[in-house]
Amino acid sequence: MNKNIFLTVLLASILFLFACGGKNLATTEDDGQEVIAEQKELIQKNIKDPGTRARLLQMTSEIEKQSRKFFHFYKEHNEKVARLNKIYTASRQDFEKLNDEFNRQYEDYLRVLVGKRSQMRLLTSEDEWRSIMDRSSSFIPEL
Repeated sequence: MNKNIFLTVLLASILFLFACGGKNLATTEDDGQEVIAEQKELIQKNIKDPGTRARLLQMTSEIEKQSRKFFHFYKEHNEKVARLNKIYTASRQDFEKLNDEFNRQYEDYLRVLVGKRSQMRLLTSEDEWRSIMDRSSSFIPEL
């Protein structure tokens, strides 16, 4: 799998969760922790209702946990592909098996992100949503 294509798809897909662009891009090396930390800070600052704030922070922590898990899986997947690529006798089916597992994990991760984003949006007003999505760091590149 072409790493650049995957990263492009991953960045675009996370758009569902973190809908605003930013100046500092998250990378797979930092697994998005800067974006998540800033998200938590904006929730603390801009959501006045303590109950709503607590629920949003909990959801963000769940996203953080899922992101760490996925980025760890992604790193392991790349290592497996690199090892398999060094085996001269590796078959196309060997690579397809790895990619099928990767695609399953990736789809599961995106479902979690989109689901959490939807839940979070329902808890906020439009103005609150804008205020907590107004980050300087993002998974989404500026155009």
